Amino acid sequence: TPMEKEGLVDRSRLLDIQGRSRRRQAEFAEAWGLTDYPPSGGGCLLTEKSFSGRLRDLFAHQPGATVTDVELLKLGRQFRLSPNARLTLGRDQGSNEKIKGIARPTDILLRSVSFTGPLGLVSGRPEAADLELAAAIVAAYGKGQDEPQVDILLLQGDEQLRQTVAPRPRKAIQDLRID
Repeated sequence: TPMEKEGLVDRSRLLDIQGRSRRRQAEFAEAWGLTDYPPSGGGCLLTEKSFSGRLRDLFAHQPGATVTDVELLKLGRQFRLSPNARLTLGRDQGSNEKIKGIARPTDILLRSVSFTGPLGLVSGRPEAADLELAAAIVAAYGKGQDEPQVDILLLQGDEQLRQTVAPRPRKAIQDLRID
């Protein structure tokens, strides 16, 4: 590097730290008797290809996105239903609970009535076709995925709507995934 060429840095005196692991740093701190240092925090989400792609998609379709919109990108699977609507789909009970907790009054929550499965959250300005597609995706990732029809409950504030849909084959919705 230019710093080495100018004699300001001697590479042979540097630690052999590389990658995300903080093990070598912890060993060094222990050797020097240091006990009060910040814990490792993992990498920056912006360096992860899937998250940065999700963020790019969000800003392209929702220039006025909020912090909550960005927080939703961290949870579960993301699907672009249309230029005006996005579906966040939980992967497990933990992400389902986080999605439920972050939902705003304008968001629409979707869940299967008769089968266990993911919780979905539609954000943006969805139209009827977006909601039908979101319901079919929720059905496709639940335990009723092999059923001909699945009842999906759509919740927005105090309003409830029940919609019966055929689960969409996963291969047919892969192009909608935001990665």
